[in-house]
Amino acid sequence: MKIFNINFNLIMASQIFNLFASVLFNVALISYVYSTTITVSGATLVLVVSTLGSIIGGFIAGSFLDKISHKNVMIFSSFLSFLIMLMLSITTSVFGLSIFTIYIVTFLLNVISSFFKPARQAIVPSIIEKSLLLKANSILLSTMQIVLTSS
Repeated sequence: MKIFNINFNLIMASQIFNLFASVLFNVALISYVYSTTITVSGATLVLVVSTLGSIIGGFIAGSFLDKISHKNVMIFSSFLSFLIMLMLSITTSVFGLSIFTIYIVTFLLNVISSFFKPARQAIVPSIIEKSLLLKANSILLSTMQIVLTSS
């Protein structure tokens, strides 16, 4: 018996890969900043900037998410994250990687992520049968926590 549809499975798979990529990206940035500055405070600032981006993005996202299609928010935020990463790779290959660029990119990616996460949570009820919604949300959130814990 098929419990969840393909859309739910795709969202879950994309979130798993997204979380792994996010963790690896943050570890790489923290390692790079630490090896460049040789200070713990410089490396810790990556996490501080990340948290500030999430907080500020959360304040902004709350006022926009009810007015825009959640699917469009997810598509746009994914595309914008891709563009930022593409610009980072191009500027890094041409100019090198600066600590300031790392802080800006980290901040922007977390602001964008603040739009994606609530939109993902809000779209689940529209792709899952009402009788399976509690189970689907539990599985999705438990899987995300397991991925975060294991990485």
